Amino acid sequence: MRFARIVDRGIKRRLHHTKRTKITNEIEYIEPDSNQNFLSCAGIIVNSKPKVLIDTNIGKSDTLELLQSEKPDIYIITHHHGDHTSWVYHVLEYGKAEIYIPRGEEEYFYNVDHLVNKTVGEYPLGFSWKDLTIHYFNYKEIQAYSSYDESLELDCSSVKIKCIDTPGHSPSHKSFYFPDEKIIFTGDLGIDKFGPWYGWANCDLKLYIESLLKINSYEADVIATSHGGVLKNESDAFLNCVKIIFNREESIIKRLDEGRSKSEIVSEGIYYFNKSRAPEHFKSFYIMWDDFMFEHHMKIIADGGLNKLFKNLA
Repeated sequence: MRFARIVDRGIKRRLHHTKRTKITNEIEYIEPDSNQNFLSCAGIIVNSKPKVLIDTNIGKSDTLELLQSEKPDIYIITHHHGDHTSWVYHVLEYGKAEIYIPRGEEEYFYNVDHLVNKTVGEYPLGFSWKDLTIHYFNYKEIQAYSSYDESLELDCSSVKIKCIDTPGHSPSHKSFYFPDEKIIFTGDLGIDKFGPWYGWANCDLKLYIESLLKINSYEADVIATSHGGVLKNESDAFLNCVKIIFNREESIIKRLDEGRSKSEIVSEGIYYFNKSRAPEHFKSFYIMWDDFMFEHHMKIIADGGLNKLFKNLA
């Protein structure tokens, strides 16, 4: 989940405004006109039998047109966050594709109160977040789906797809590997200019780093991302994300040592550094997300910090 920029205009654009990048003859990367769009993300099209779409949540009209033109057999969702799911209900309304939801996150898709409770937790913005989820992220219950986990392997004609369990950003976040082509679709691991995001109560910073280290072990010539485009021959992408998280911890410790309070550090920013520029009704959410990120760091700092937890990286 990104929330880097609030962009409403993307809702009305047409499919020809999206960008499609042909990675191989069978594998395409499709992205909205803005990869930092509040309501959308980039995804993968596998032109095969069965035809597979992964996270192609590219905007209301564009998602609908994509489903109508591509007629997928399988639609895979990497995790429950709204920028990856806000238009998924079109799959059921206008298509016949089977929806795959990560095992462990099923209830997020059919129980909005569960989603709110697990993300916002005890933070006093639950009612506001529920309202935003329903009316801005277009939440609609999904009852017809199949659950999947890391054991998922799809043999799509000449293309093989292997699931990689990469929790942390969300409880059951998934990435995907195309072993023959040496392509990774990261999902929302933060391989972009903003870096890793762990701004909900149900994020797990330790698992996040472990996931980045795990996926770094896969041989990849191409890395396709949810919000950062397609990268080629950038072998340090995942370790750079780990470094960003370590740097954030160092920054928090430095500011605490200088005498700043939690509220001052959160106000200054951990992920969101320009809260004053945000629309007024979103400032409280930016503060909340940085508050959660602060708490995730403090939990690890209290146990000795990341250098102690990941001694081999120190």
